[in-house]
Amino acid sequence: MGFSDFHGNAETVRRLRDMLARERFPHAVILSGARGSGKYTLALMLAQALNCLAPSETDGLPDFCGQCSNCRRIAQAADLDARFAEAVETREGLREADKKDTRLFVQTHPDVLIVPPDPPQMMIKVDQVRRVIETIYYRPAEARERVYIFTDSAFMKEAANSLLKVLEEPPEFATIFCSRRIRASCFRRFDPAPRRFPLRPCQWRRWNAIWRSTVQSGRCSNGRWWRS
Repeated sequence: MGFSDFHGNAETVRRLRDMLARERFPHAVILSGARGSGKYTLALMLAQALNCLAPSETDGLPDFCGQCSNCRRIAQAADLDARFAEAVETREGLREADKKDTRLFVQTHPDVLIVPPDPPQMMIKVDQVRRVIETIYYRPAEARERVYIFTDSAFMKEAANSLLKVLEEPPEFATIFCSRRIRASCFRRFDPAPRRFPLRPCQWRRWNAIWRSTVQSGRCSNGRWWRS
């Protein structure tokens, strides 16, 4: 397990790993690209690399082990659709009076918070950003870096304005990732803007070859990735 399991966009991944090696990783990162280009997967991998308890190097650049407690707990959020469905189901089980004030989050590690769009509008809401603001200035409990991953950048106006306040004075021990299919407009008003890294979808023929190889090697079962 490591960055070698991320297929495509090798140059972008190399640039990000190089910044990790030089300890110059940005506190705010936009991963932009079409659906299926791996924005969320790469954000999780970077969260693992930032917090791996047994980091290593491959090709002369930092990598994560995938086996330590931090890596394994962060990886539990890899199936975002399943974790999102669980969060929705949990909220639906609350009393009607509590549902209104409850926002969706995915958290499988105490220092890594994933912020998905909140239904029914499917936008990032101000209460979700307030949760980020309430926790981001506390030092991480079990990791080196607090990591926040916004899985979309469809922000309600008040939420976007609140997030910009955090970006003005980010703590040195926190990193914010934002996934976006096109450039995140909510960040254009901030100077300096978060670093943006475009991702291209893996070519279908290339992906088909990867998938056949994966199935043949027994590394995939029921839609989940396994390392042989």
